[in-house]
Amino acid sequence: MKIKVKYFGLYRDLVGKMEESLEGDFYRLSDLISYLEKKYTDFKRDYLVISINYKYVENDENLKDGDEIAIMSPVSGG
Repeated sequence: MKIKVKYFGLYRDLVGKMEESLEGDFYRLSDLISYLEKKYTDFKRDYLVISINYKYVENDENLKDGDEIAIMSPVSGG
């Protein structure tokens, strides 16, 4: 399976790139996050905001070939 991962904010700084294409057995979002935590030692799942194909998700979703994942830190304001 091949997916594209885009990084924003803090996560862009942590991984040192704007985006990357990954190939692997990423059948669920949790598989991808576990992979990223191993690849990038400072990467933590605690404060992630994630979208799959421009739709925000909160749960462990199924992934499919060609999905575009955006990973960003939460935004707050007032």
